[in-house]
Amino acid sequence: MGDDVMSSSWDRYERQMRIAGWGPEGQRRLWSARVVIAGIGGLGGFSSLMLAEAGVGTLILIDRDVVELSNLNRQPLYSEEDLGRPKAECAAEKIARLNSSIDVIPLQVEIDKTTFSTLGRVDAIVDGLDNFKTRFLVNEESVRRGIPFFHGSVYGLEGRVTTMIPGRTACLRCLYPSAKEEPTIPVCGMVPAVVASIQALEVVKLLTGIGSLLEGRMLIFDGEDQSFDQVAVPAAHLVVLIGEAGGDYTTRRASGKPSCPAFDKNPCPCYHTSTRAALGLYRSPRESVLCLTGELSRPWLAAGGLGGHGSPLRVLCASAVRTTEWQGDG
Repeated sequence: MGDDVMSSSWDRYERQMRIAGWGPEGQRRLWSARVVIAGIGGLGGFSSLMLAEAGVGTLILIDRDVVELSNLNRQPLYSEEDLGRPKAECAAEKIARLNSSIDVIPLQVEIDKTTFSTLGRVDAIVDGLDNFKTRFLVNEESVRRGIPFFHGSVYGLEGRVTTMIPGRTACLRCLYPSAKEEPTIPVCGMVPAVVASIQALEVVKLLTGIGSLLEGRMLIFDGEDQSFDQVAVPAAHLVVLIGEAGGDYTTRRASGKPSCPAFDKNPCPCYHTSTRAALGLYRSPRESVLCLTGELSRPWLAAGGLGGHGSPLRVLCASAVRTTEWQGDG
């Protein structure tokens, strides 16, 4: 977006630029940003509206579906006149009328592993999806490409939000190692509106650099009693602690994949390399392994090459399911 467009739109954003730390520079960052909204239903519809209002320069709207009557109780971008029309096309038209100074790119496609290779630079991905199969795929691409992923979900009167930053936080597989699909979930429009507002605010905070994000935390909204709670969301990475067992350690983040039942069935995209290569087991004979999944088996220790060098190893488990001293006997 050029300086002439920014200047003509300055008055539009004057009130938000008064927020401490935002200012003209923060608004310029929003103008230059490219954000993908994956799924333009309740969550994606509300979040795309708010990001357009905030002045995010390019919104890429992805949805394969057409508008159905059952969408209209919670999806703000559609009306009865839109029934049967592609959601991405309808959403782009509505958002363009709301803010004609931003670029809106509609894509009526089924998301697959090739989708993001065609989009060019992407600064953030907003999760507006309604099934875990596609959510996992999109999150895997976000991890692979280093793109922040803003997860939101709703069920009945409950909503959940967390921000996932590749290399710094858990990924979606860490959070839901064995998620099951439901054919139809209960939902009313107010709950996705709350969740999407928080998702959009998280995106704006990331792009402007203000505030702290929901990294490593999940915010849970309970509409039945209008309460908010937070829970920690630990990553399921392995952490290698270098040093003598029982002594002082230095910590080294690793991306190896343990033989954990949950992750054998549903591989976590945080892991990109083999266990041996990631942990460097043949270079350092004295290592301890911290398993944040709570599952670490003796066969994995042996198969990973930890056995045979005679040094004691300390296996630590964050959930306290399994914490033990291990002799290096294979």
